[in-house]
Amino acid sequence: MINTTLFSQIINRLPRNSFKTIVDRFSGDKHNKGINSWTHLVAMLFLQFSRATSLREVCNGLISIGGNLNHLGITKKCPKRSSLSYINEHRDSEIFKEYFYKLYEQFSANCSGKKIRFKIKTFVGTSSNAV
Repeated sequence: MINTTLFSQIINRLPRNSFKTIVDRFSGDKHNKGINSWTHLVAMLFLQFSRATSLREVCNGLISIGGNLNHLGITKKCPKRSSLSYINEHRDSEIFKEYFYKLYEQFSANCSGKKIRFKIKTFVGTSSNAV
């Protein structure tokens, strides 16, 4: 019997080729320092799903599932706190915003005509947007 975590199942449903196209358009991995955009996305999703409150919790959580990192698309080792902190500050958030809207279009097509409303909170001094 294969034990696959719920988190791994969710990550495996995300279309990586769409994400790679967006990253390439923004040159998001041009000067990465060991953490590519996919690893960054997985780490931040782990933060949300585990309700972590710090990068330390994210790194420790990812280390605890170390054998499964390859299944999540993290081909190198687990990201370090300092690297995540740096990349959070310097990577263009538009990559993730555009990917979110791409996923929204894809998954809302499967929701038999129901309108899904959500708010995106931005932390750079702008207000939240309702869609």
